[in-house]
Amino acid sequence: MVLHGKTANTQGDAMELTEHEQNKRRAMIKKLRAMSPEERREEIYSAKEARLLLKREVETLEKDRRTQRKVMADPDPKKRKIKKSSYAAVKYIPADTPGGEVEYTGEALLTFIDIRIATETEPVLYRGLEPTTDPKMRGFQSWLSYASPSEEWTFCIQPDGRPLDVQEAAETKRLTADVRELNIGDFARMVAEAANTSFSAKESEVFDTVAAKGKPPKVKNGPMGIKKKDKRTL
Repeated sequence: MVLHGKTANTQGDAMELTEHEQNKRRAMIKKLRAMSPEERREEIYSAKEARLLLKREVETLEKDRRTQRKVMADPDPKKRKIKKSSYAAVKYIPADTPGGEVEYTGEALLTFIDIRIATETEPVLYRGLEPTTDPKMRGFQSWLSYASPSEEWTFCIQPDGRPLDVQEAAETKRLTADVRELNIGDFARMVAEAANTSFSAKESEVFDTVAAKGKPPKVKNGPMGIKKKDKRTL
C-alpha cells in the first residue's frame, strides 16, 4: 500500500535518515543520474556509502549479500533466482581479501533504486521522505486531489520544462538529472509555463511559415464543395 510515495517495507530493517542524510542522498542520486552508464560503472561506493543510497544498515546489507550467495550457490539452476526488487538482488564487488570490504558500482545501485521506484515496492528509496498521515495520499493522482499548499512531490523535469512524476518517469524511461521537490503551486506554474512556451513556439512556427511564403496557406474546400472563405460570408 502506497502512502505518499512510500509502501510498507515488506523486507524489514528500513533505516531512518536524518534531514541532512536525506539531502545528501538526493544529491548522490542526482549526481549518478547525470553520469553515463560507463561513468556509473566506474563510480565505486563502499558499503557505508551504499547504506545511505539504499537506506539499509551495513549489517543488513551483509545479510542481503549472504542471501544472494546462498541462492546463487544452489545446485539446482532453476532455484538460482532472486526477485529483481529484492535487496538480495543488488550486485556488488566481492572483497579482494578475506575480511576486506565489499564495494558497489554506481550503476548497480542506481539500477536497483529505479527498479524499486518502477515496481512501487519502495519508492521512498529515492524520495527519502516519511509517509504522510493522510490515508488518501496513496499516489500522484491523490496528491493532486488532496495535497496541502506545502505538501511536496518528487518530479523529473523534462527537456520542455514539464514536471513528470518520478515513478512515471522511471516506468517510461524518461528519468532526467533535473529532479525537484515541488508543491502543488509550483507544479501548476511549471506545467502552465511549459504549455504556454510550447504553444507559442508552434504558433511562431506557423506565422514564420506563412511569412516566408508571402501569402496565407491554401484552404481546402469544406463540405459540399463550398470554400471555407465563402462560408464566412453566407
